[in-house]
Amino acid sequence: MAADDGVKKWGKCEGVKGKVLGHIGHIKGKLNELMAKVSNSRLSEEDKNRIIGIIESAEAEIKEAEEKIKSADNCLDLREAVLEFRLGWIDISRELRILAYEHAVERMEKQLQKLHNISTKLSEKGIDTSELNELIDEAENAVDDVGEKISAGTVTPEDIVNAELKIVKAFQEARSMIEDYRSQMSEQGGKGTFSVPPVQNPAAGF
Repeated sequence: MAADDGVKKWGKCEGVKGKVLGHIGHIKGKLNELMAKVSNSRLSEEDKNRIIGIIESAEAEIKEAEEKIKSADNCLDLREAVLEFRLGWIDISRELRILAYEHAVERMEKQLQKLHNISTKLSEKGIDTSELNELIDEAENAVDDVGEKISAGTVTPEDIVNAELKIVKAFQEARSMIEDYRSQMSEQGGKGTFSVPPVQNPAAGF
């Protein structure tokens, strides 16, 4: 009877084992996708190498955990291997999440620079850019806040979205001002000579 109970118990453990290994396979696939995305991105070679190093380290840890789970032939060893994997994955996922947040900040900073350039050009044409500059300042403060929260480990996806929306709002104001400028130039028989660059989603990945 005890032997039968042991067989039944291991049967349940094998079911858990299969599910965890399936989850690990899914994670490995996502890491491969991320690796390809980074490799084909327009990031600098320095940034690419740094990110790829982090991904490769994560892949090595996942592979080691996978081998331990595969080799477990009793419930106790399996339980310990699964716990080790789950704890390790918490650290890996946190590091990858922070990496994505840092990348979002870098992209938003580039968008802010474009906004500053637009504001300068408008100002050079004698246009009052005070409202636009206020929106740019609000966006910059939001991006700075994200950076500080990343360092403190308290950043959330909502913080990223908030900063992104402020940038979009500033671009909308810039576009409206340029359209007004073009309209005025057209009425005077002249022609506007610059436009607003497309707004990329800073949190859309690499």
